Amino acid sequence: MRWLVSSWLLPLALAGCTCAEAGPDRHEVAARGSLERAQMTDIVLERVDEQTFDFTARREGQTCHGTVIARPGAGTSTAAMQYDCE
Repeated sequence: MRWLVSSWLLPLALAGCTCAEAGPDRHEVAARGSLERAQMTDIVLERVDEQTFDFTARREGQTCHGTVIARPGAGTSTAAMQYDCE
C-alpha cells in the first residue's frame, strides 16, 4: 500500500516543481519591461488579474507605487500605467 501512495504522489510533486520553475509569463515580462523603460528599478509586481499588476519600485531615489496593465502582442507590447512617487 505504501508503494501505491508514493508512486501516486511522485507525478504530482514533479508537476508542481515544473510549474514553479516555469518563470514569469508574457504579461509579467511586458509589465516589468514597461516599468524598466520608465527608469524604474527594484520592481516588485503583484498580480491583480491576467494583465494587470500593482507594483512598488524606485525611480530617481523615490519610492513609487502604482498599477501597470500589460498587453503583449506579436513582436510588440503596449502598456498603460499610473503611479505616484514620494
